Amino acid sequence: MTWGEIAGLVAAAAAVVFVALSAIPLWKLGGVMDELRLAVRKLGDGTTPILDELKGTVSTTTEEIARLSLVTEELAKMSHNATTMTEQVASVSTVVSTPLVKTAEVMGRTATAARDVGRRVQQRRPRRDPQDPRALAAQGASDAPDSLGRTSEHDLDHEQGQL
Repeated sequence: MTWGEIAGLVAAAAAVVFVALSAIPLWKLGGVMDELRLAVRKLGDGTTPILDELKGTVSTTTEEIARLSLVTEELAKMSHNATTMTEQVASVSTVVSTPLVKTAEVMGRTATAARDVGRRVQQRRPRRDPQDPRALAAQGASDAPDSLGRTSEHDLDHEQGQL
């Protein structure tokens, strides 16, 4: 055997040892890959129902958003109608309230004037006491009140319902 053949045998033995030592990590890496494959399968099996539920939720949410947009449009219409009605009520109240305010003002002034006239008349009249004998004498015997406070035949007829 020559030195070249010995070197070839040593290289071949080293290659066999290298392949043997490399087989252990490759074997373990294969086990890890099997575990990884099982984990991915479990993840896929667990994720599929979640994704189905998520799809249903997204569909329901989309429908609700569409309904919400309809409700929003209806609310916008109602708001516009309320604004229009408020403007019309303001116009009507302006048209109606102006004459009413003026009428109330005239009635108030009339009542005040009537009250003032009544006070002036009361201030100008001399006060008479109906029980005062001088007042009875000045009126005459025919105007004197009887025991019921009646002063004339007219009062008596009125009480008996003859008028």
